[in-house]
This record gives sequence, C-alpha cells and structure tokens, in this order.
Amino acid sequence: MPKLIHQNEKNGHFGEKSAHLRIFRQIFGHFELKNALLGCFSIFCHLNLTGQAIIPVSDIEFAIRTLIEDFTEFNDGNAEFDFNTLYEDLVRLHSNKLDLNKVSLEELGILFFLTNNEIQNIIDYRTNYGEFLSIYELQTVPGLSFEKIETLLLFVRVDGGDQKFSDYTISQLESSNDQLYLKWKFQMETALGFMGESGLPPKFAGDKNHYYLRYNHSARNHRYGLLIEKDPGEKIINSNSETGLDYLSFHYQVEQPTGWLQQLNLGDYSINLGQGLIAHSSFGLGKSSFTTTVKKSRPGIQAYNSVSENLGLRGVALDIRPRHTSFSTLLFAAHSPRDANLTGVDVDGFDTFSSFPGSGLHRTTGEIRDHDAVYETTLGTSLRYRQSNQLSINLNAISQQYNKRFTPSSRPYQLYRWNGDDLSNISLDYNVLRSGWNVFGEVARSSNDGWAQIHGFIKTFDPTFDLAMVYRKYEPGYQSIYSNVFGESATANNEEGLYLGFEYRPSRNWTIKGYVDHWKNDWLRFRVDGPSRGREYLIRINYFQKRKRNLYLQYRYETKEENSDTDLIQDIPVSKFTHRLRLHASHQPEGGVELRTRAEMSLFKKEEITERGFLFYQDLIYRKIDSPLSISTRMSYFDISDFDARIYAYENDLLFEYYIPSFSGRGMRYYVHSRYNISRKLMAEIRWEQTHFFDVTTIRSGDNLIDGNTLSRMKAQIRYSF
Repeated sequence: MPKLIHQNEKNGHFGEKSAHLRIFRQIFGHFELKNALLGCFSIFCHLNLTGQAIIPVSDIEFAIRTLIEDFTEFNDGNAEFDFNTLYEDLVRLHSNKLDLNKVSLEELGILFFLTNNEIQNIIDYRTNYGEFLSIYELQTVPGLSFEKIETLLLFVRVDGGDQKFSDYTISQLESSNDQLYLKWKFQMETALGFMGESGLPPKFAGDKNHYYLRYNHSARNHRYGLLIEKDPGEKIINSNSETGLDYLSFHYQVEQPTGWLQQLNLGDYSINLGQGLIAHSSFGLGKSSFTTTVKKSRPGIQAYNSVSENLGLRGVALDIRPRHTSFSTLLFAAHSPRDANLTGVDVDGFDTFSSFPGSGLHRTTGEIRDHDAVYETTLGTSLRYRQSNQLSINLNAISQQYNKRFTPSSRPYQLYRWNGDDLSNISLDYNVLRSGWNVFGEVARSSNDGWAQIHGFIKTFDPTFDLAMVYRKYEPGYQSIYSNVFGESATANNEEGLYLGFEYRPSRNWTIKGYVDHWKNDWLRFRVDGPSRGREYLIRINYFQKRKRNLYLQYRYETKEENSDTDLIQDIPVSKFTHRLRLHASHQPEGGVELRTRAEMSLFKKEEITERGFLFYQDLIYRKIDSPLSISTRMSYFDISDFDARIYAYENDLLFEYYIPSFSGRGMRYYVHSRYNISRKLMAEIRWEQTHFFDVTTIRSGDNLIDGNTLSRMKAQIRYSF
C-alpha cells in the first residue's frame, strides 16, 4: 500500500504537518495567492516527508481481495453476488483513476468501502477550500481514517502528476482494449457421480474438466464481452440451453451515446435499486468488519459478466437523464431463461415449478431437465429526483411474469410464499446528506400485499468517531425475486431487527470497530418451527502501520434459535450459541515478501451439545513491482469437532476467482498459486490445492462422494491482452 506523509502523534489524528496544511487552507482560502502557497507547501511535504511517491501498483489485486474478504467473511461462504463486476470496477478505477477535482458524489459511491459521509466530506472539502493540489491532501479531509486514505489512494488522482506508472503492472494490462481469458480446473480424485455402478452409466453427463472462456472489450465510453463456462460433470453442449452451450453470457454497454441518454445496456445486465428491497443483483453490503458501511450505493445498471448463472437479466436497459433538470428515469425490460425445479401439472393444466435452484450445475438427468426450464419476462422503472447531491428520492417498480406457474411446497414455513405466474413490487427510497448526517431508507410493497421497510443513518461526530444504525422490518408476506438487503438473511422476508455499529480511531495507527444486532422472526423458517429471535455482537481492535504490518484481534458472538434435536412430534426452537475468536497478523519485511498468520477458535453450544474448533494458517506471499513473477502459498491446520463449529477462511485464487472454503474435521490444507507475466500482453497463472483429512475415509456424500481422505485440485488460467 502507498506511503503517506509522516505525521506527528501529539497533534491528534491528522498530525502536525496535515494540521498545518489545513490551517493554510483556511487562512488563504479567500486569497488569489492560495494555490501558489498551498502548492509550495504540498510539494515541500511531498518531497521531504514521503519515502515513496509512486503507489506500488503490484499490490492492487491483493488490496482489492483484502477489501472483499473483509466484506464477505461473515456470509459463511454463502454470499452470492456478481464478484466479476465488482472486481472489474475496482481494477478499471485503478487503471483510470478518479480525478479528485472533478469526481462526483455518485462516482465516488462506486468505492463501496467509503461511507456516504466520507464521500460528502471529500466533496465539501473541495467546495469550501478549492481544488486539491495533491492526493496526500486527503489527510486534511475530516473523517477519513489512515486505513481509508491508504486504500483510497489506489483509485484517485490529482491531475498534475501525483503518480507516474512506468513500471510493468497489472494496471497496464487491465487498461488494454481487449482481453481474452482461458481457464481450466480439474479435480484429481473421482467423485461417485463420474463412475457407473453395477454396469450402469455414470450419473454425470460430462467429464471432470471445468472450462471457462471470457472475452472483454473496453473503451472510453463502451464495453462488450461474452463468457462461456462448463462446470465439472456437465456437457459443453446442453440440449436444454437456448444457445446450445451450457452457459453463455454476453453484454454490451455504452455510456452517454446522446446528450439525454446516460447509459444503454444490451444483453446481460444487473439492476440495483434503492436498498435492495425489490432488486439488487450486484455486490450488496451486509454485516462485516466495515461496521459503519451499511448503505447500498451501487450504480443502477451494470453490465453482467459473472458465472452466477441465474442472477443477470437479459434484455435492454436505459438510463435517461435530460440535461439541466433534477429528474431522470431508468427503464429496463428483459426475457431471461431461469433454472427451475419442475413439479408437474396443476389441476388447471398449467406446468408448475417449486423453486429456483442456484447452483448452476447441470450434470444429472434431473439437473439437465431443470436447466432453463422457465422463462421470466421482467419490466421495470425507476423515476429519480436528485437535488445538489444532498437529497435524492426514487420511485421504483419491477414486475416478473413466468411462462409456468410457481407453486411452493405445502410446508408450514412456506405459508406466506407467493404462488402463480406473476409477481410485482413497488418501492420508494430516499437518501439525505446534511451536516455530517446521512439518512437513508426504502419502503416497498409486493403484489401479494406484503410490506417491507428499511431505514438507517450514518453519522460522523468528529474525525475519530463514526456511528451507524439500521432498522429493518420485512413482513413474512413480503415477496421479491431479486431482493438483496441488509440483515441476518439477504432475502427481505420475515425479519425485524435493529443494528448499531461504530468505528473509533483513537490515533492514526489504532482502530476499534464493533456492532450490535438484534432481530426476531415472527413466522416459521426452515428448521425453525416457531417464532424465533437472534442477536450478534462483534468487536475488532486493529493496529495498522503503513507498509509494514497489520494486526487485529476480533471476537464475534452469535445466538440463534432452531429446532431441538430431540425426537418430538412437534419440534421446539431452542437457542444455539457460537463464539469465534480470531488473531490475525500480517508483516511485510523487505524484498517483496509478505507474511500473514491467523489463528481462530470457535465454540458452538446447543442444548447438551458442545463443539469446538481451531484453525491456524500461515501465508507466504512474494510480489515485487519490478518482477514478472508473484507467488502466494498457504499451509493450514484445522481441528474442528463438528460442522456446526466450522470456520471459514478466504483464499487467494486465480484472477476473478472468489473462494471461501469451510473447515470441519481434522486435517491440513495447503495451496500454491503462481502468476507469471510472460510479456506485456500475456499472463499465465497456475494453482494447486490439497486438503488432507486425518479422521475420515470418505469425503462428501451422494454423487459427490470421494472414496479416500484427500481432495486435490489444479487450476490454470491464461490472459491475453491486446
């Protein structure tokens, strides 16, 4: 990460030199000589107080992965979002940095690690004191922590030459107009589904290979691309697929093709509206160690380029923004194939389905039958009003129509599920920024008379303390196909809760974060045969030293209710408790080496059952800005008595890969990931991983059963940029 101007502890959070710079701003803010004086002072600080003016861009990918890990670690490996789009947005921003003197509030909103208050403080600082003369002047913006500034420097610039990138970097490759990716994965051990039993053919239709092809073209105001994927066990050609290929995604996006049309999308795209009550297909913020970043602020339309096969819309979307007005309109229409579990024909003669499987796998006869079994027609709009970046109000509507009838199961917890062949939602969302306050929320209604609402605020009380609160109430009867909301569950259904998070920065090196979340479920849920409650607490103490070390201690406690394990006719919800304690340290000695060490313990209790877990891993990462070779390795040891005490750990993977394995049982896991930039146009990477269990003779179950105690996989990828 980049070095910042040296600061003096005794002058508070910003330090002596930054305090002087702020005084200069305030004294000379109304004089003609302000730019010359501030320029001289900034240059003096920059030349004399920084040890390194050029951002080490070889760290970009690792910095982005660290951000995503912090935001997804509490999803227990179940997060489903368009990771490719999120990653591409950040890499593209690094390649084409935002100019601090021109960037808008909406553009800064793409940087999901910034709160709206932090974004507003940057805009207000520029308005009150004039243009930025250096990126390092961010240290005088109220409310920006040392860590936030270090991360922000990866994506912003000030025209005039804060950074000059002459080295061979991933950034230069990503700025190329055309990129072709070829990926291959292979699991060494053979699962039961690939082997025929008693002379019968294998259950899986295809071979063990995983193939992936992706092509992207990007220019100043447009981008297009396609993606083809075959999962292990699938055939490349699938008779049920509308294209013949098992999975094919394509997109085209152009920005400002005319004066009144801000953006046009054709093919596959995602829609993000409000706080996610009716639609939010991209990366959505939830509970994480970024305890005050709780508001969704992704752009409304985004090109879809993900391997998540059932999240994107296929059709056309328009962002209409007439000039010299505060009003704009978002229009979208789609006709998208969807995987669906077919259940037969109802009494009226309609074909029926009971759910939307999300695995994207089409290996067995049943999975192939359900592939693209239903077509979904989607129509939607968002009528938006914005006033001076201080106030925005949006009226949103979306409707889905299916060519088959949705009929959920008759289980009691499914009582409030919608049924039929259509569902509509309407919502009103708002966002207010005023005097250090960011107040936001959304209220929605579904066509089956269900209601949902979410309201929150983020407040920066002084440069050292932030507070966030979120209240949500999602009725059991509220239904939405594409909801992705803040809460214990990402679906806006059967939950009422109150969240309170804080971040305190007593000095430039120390940060203390935490949150409290209490919620209740008024109706039954899966494996919970009665109303239930839950609560969760987090505290994280972090020590950060620029370009040297990062150390944090984190404790997380959660209690929920689920059915008792006793053999009763009527199950009774009982409490289960989970404690997790983590110590994490990273250190960067000289020579392009980084060491990361983590120890984590878990304790699970339910009735008379107590389960314990322990995970330890050691990372060794080598990367240098002047070297075409980078290597990332990890060795993990785990001893976890039961799956209920499982521990998750994010892993470095191939470019655009996202992986958080869960650990249970007893054994070791290790991987080696190597990348080599063969030339400015060609990059190759390979990854080998293996998990060896000490206490089992078989792994997994069903068609995925493996006879043995070892699981190994190879991955390789080539990227050609031209």
